[in-house]
Amino acid sequence: MKPLAIFRNLRLLALRITSFLIISSFSTIVLGQSTPDKPLLIIKVESEGVNLTQPNGVGVFTTYELSELSDTLKRNIGTIFTVVPESDKRDCIELGLTVEKLTTRSQVLYLASSAVMVGKGESDLLVTHNVHVQPSLKKIASAIEYQLSMSVLQSQLGSMTK
Repeated sequence: MKPLAIFRNLRLLALRITSFLIISSFSTIVLGQSTPDKPLLIIKVESEGVNLTQPNGVGVFTTYELSELSDTLKRNIGTIFTVVPESDKRDCIELGLTVEKLTTRSQVLYLASSAVMVGKGESDLLVTHNVHVQPSLKKIASAIEYQLSMSVLQSQLGSMTK
């Protein structure tokens, strides 16, 4: 295995261990969950849809691509969070994604606008927003997983200073 690949694997392992270690206190401080369970997470993935003002090459995600991205996120993030359906009304973290794909002559790029919010009943608080551009659905999912983990870590570090 190449040194760069080993570094990436170690970075992901450190990220997952860090996220796992801070989950129980994150649940108590931010969400008010008194149990040591994993925090609740809602994942919403939607396509931007067809728009008449879109330039050539901008395409809509197929149903297969939407379900592939959603399933990959649920599988990867499900180790750290308890993924619940959108209809769940409990306090939770919400990951909202709007996705598109851009087709050029030589490649397809996937674009995702992601927002992480913390919900308290009917009110939501925006934690972070990011735009990801990657050449594959797997890399988009990995970038979003990293963003979500870093959001949790930043909120934990911020709560420790108070």
